[in-house]
Amino acid sequence: MATWNSLPIELRLVVYQNLDYTDRRRPQGQDIRHKHCMTKYAAVSREWQAFFEQRNFKRLTIRQQDLEEFERIFKGYRRRWLRILWMRVQLPRYRCPECNMEETEGETGFNSSLFTSTIWKLFTILSTWDRENPLPFTLMLSVYSPSDNEHHFRTHCFGDDLKTFYMGPRLPLSDFEHGWWLGRQHAPRLEAKLRVLGKPLKFLLTRVSADPDARLPTIRLVSALVLPRQFYRRIPNVDVIIRSLPNLQDFRYEQWRPVTGRGVANAFVELRDIIQALPYKLERISIFEDFNDALHPRALHQPGEHDLISAQLLRRLSHELIDVNASFIMDGCDFFEFDLQRSWPRLELLTLTCKILRRDSLERDDLFIAAAKAAMFMPKLRMLQL
Repeated sequence: MATWNSLPIELRLVVYQNLDYTDRRRPQGQDIRHKHCMTKYAAVSREWQAFFEQRNFKRLTIRQQDLEEFERIFKGYRRRWLRILWMRVQLPRYRCPECNMEETEGETGFNSSLFTSTIWKLFTILSTWDRENPLPFTLMLSVYSPSDNEHHFRTHCFGDDLKTFYMGPRLPLSDFEHGWWLGRQHAPRLEAKLRVLGKPLKFLLTRVSADPDARLPTIRLVSALVLPRQFYRRIPNVDVIIRSLPNLQDFRYEQWRPVTGRGVANAFVELRDIIQALPYKLERISIFEDFNDALHPRALHQPGEHDLISAQLLRRLSHELIDVNASFIMDGCDFFEFDLQRSWPRLELLTLTCKILRRDSLERDDLFIAAAKAAMFMPKLRMLQL
């Protein structure tokens, strides 16, 4: 009777590939809702463990309560397998009627302490990986409360796969307390929006270090930093995080548009700090500001406001980059407002959003002329999208 070890290596690979749902060569159109967990396969034998652990550990999503187990498991050769790490900082839940009220100062202080301690511990762990994992490594950061999609914003999906969507709990069509009537949502109150967006958090490094001038531990491992928009809350002090990532080559910044004038002004200041903190090794930048009907009226569904300072900083940075994408976070017209004094020797992709393109105007021709003049100084340009 044939045993596993007696099978030719070619047949074993066929079995592995049929069980491996991370294999890109699988037939297109296969329903990923039938995806099964591969973690148990690693316990079949040493050979199976060597094959499936590399796939199981290629991408991980963890919360702050997982950090001790994460540090214990990822030692030695396993560190080489991890390519994408998504750190989701989970804040405490809230109930009704708190969902209709802005966060209190006490809540914001507690959340800031929780976020600071989590990021400090994560960076402390990853700072020891530098020499053992020379391959590209992507760090993703998010902050959320499990209650954020349990009240007014229940259609906001936190999951990044279809399994979460299809296997989630079924919700009633009507929920009058939270503005739902027969499956349709009425505009939430401003206080409800401010609750789900959260007050700006702060880094309280003095609570995790006795050094009054403490900085986050340096991580030379990370080559890409992604702040995805799956969650409404903003990551605070992104410039502080960036300064601890000296080998950063790819930066993707996705946030939700603030709902108050003060929030918009603070977002511009934060964006300027971020751009100035980016390291000289950076090659790609993508900054995006999202909006939707639940948070923003239709009149705000357009590119960002004029901000010449941010545009000038981005333009100055772009001269050394390969890919630049700034969508809905600033008016792309400002990017071409300055005199042409330098070339873009490496730039291949440039994407900007411009308010002026939403209406017929002679100013559109001026924009196209300015963009064409700039393109003449981009010898490697493959795509310019407005």
